[in-house]
Amino acid sequence: MSVGDNLAGVRAEIEIAAKARGRDPKEIKLVAVSKTVSPELIAEAIAAGADTLGENRVQEALAKQDLLDRKSVV
Repeated sequence: MSVGDNLAGVRAEIEIAAKARGRDPKEIKLVAVSKTVSPELIAEAIAAGADTLGENRVQEALAKQDLLDRKSVV
């Protein structure tokens, strides 16, 4: 299963859970965690629509941000 497939599956689960509780799924922010993930896989996630990424260590976040040239690596 690809990163995009996994991301789509998580979004579908969020939509089901939100609707079951009377919430708008668009109100829910999905944060993709990039801890121990290669920049290549992060790039796949970004290409699949991930727009907010979380990292455990600042040093790793900065290195990945430089490699990806994105401001969304936090």
